Amino acid sequence: MPEYEYVRLQSGLMKANQITGSGASMVATTCANCQIRLSDLNEFYGLHVKCVSVTELVADALVMNGG
Repeated sequence: MPEYEYVRLQSGLMKANQITGSGASMVATTCANCQIRLSDLNEFYGLHVKCVSVTELVADALVMNGG
């Protein structure tokens, strides 16, 4: 892992702690870059959450409700 990548992931420790502290099983965001970052943090810190986009949630809701 490149040094900058490790530093980037370490800088997300506060966000990882917030996610863990929330007890959430899923984290959603509207930003594609944020989704990638959250997925990276999820893997690095072993958060065991599902990272999705808000668009995904809306699409799933439409399919489930026959929209």
